[in-house]
Amino acid sequence: MAPPISIVKGFKNTSVTKYLLLINIIFPILISITNYKYFFIIRFNPFLKIYKQYLQKLIFHQFFFLNESQVLVSSILFYNFKNLEKFLSSYTYLKLILLVLIYNFFTATNNNYLHVVLNFLNCLINDLASGPFSVLFGLLYLYNELIPTIYKFEIQLSTKNKSTKESPNTTTNPTSNGFTDDNDRYKFVLNDKIFVYVLAIQLALSEGFKSLKPSFMGWLLCSLVFNDIFPGKNCSFSLLHRLFQKGPKKCLPPATSPAATNDSSTDLDPNDEPVRPLGTQFLDAFRR
Repeated sequence: MAPPISIVKGFKNTSVTKYLLLINIIFPILISITNYKYFFIIRFNPFLKIYKQYLQKLIFHQFFFLNESQVLVSSILFYNFKNLEKFLSSYTYLKLILLVLIYNFFTATNNNYLHVVLNFLNCLINDLASGPFSVLFGLLYLYNELIPTIYKFEIQLSTKNKSTKESPNTTTNPTSNGFTDDNDRYKFVLNDKIFVYVLAIQLALSEGFKSLKPSFMGWLLCSLVFNDIFPGKNCSFSLLHRLFQKGPKKCLPPATSPAATNDSSTDLDPNDEPVRPLGTQFLDAFRR
């Protein structure tokens, strides 16, 4: 009889991932229902150049996706990145996300200054895609660096001629790019991460250069922060520390003096009777 299979909870010890998924799904629906999509669209001309909406556009444009397919793909990616939260702890995971958002804000600000200096790049940097591209691709960098490969598999594009027989001593050695050598040139080797990478590439190319640029900046910024080139990785966020304190503090017994502790430890004897109340001692004297 096979042993029972224990069901693993989807978001056990991954509270940040759970709330990220809820925010990533619920808020775009509310934005679409209330027709507030324009509030999260960023363009240098006219929103920044004419209307001077710096705070509104430069900060809020990187919070929510406005496209339904982007919401679906990003939700799958967030769910796959939950192993990062288990590996790094919820505090470190959320801290890295906040650092990427902060650095991406300054990057978007510098892009708009660049737009003023180099007018011939107007068609390239006037628009940016809305959504947490920088966060997702920053997490993708951590996923690529920290999460190990679980399994590999081969995809055979075509079969060899049946008349040709391989010797039993021949071996297939995969090359660095995933394809096998000349002896097995009809196969290439992939691993379990390929499904995450395909979704990430589709998301990065969903809006052309407008989505490719923040995706690349998210990967770059997270690599700089994680490798201690940009400051912030070792900083302590007191508010996050309080947020992720686990459970209430246990009540400790009242403190006793060291002398009393030593006396009680030396007088203890497993054969001694427990201390009886005074009334019980008085009645036992007459019973005997």
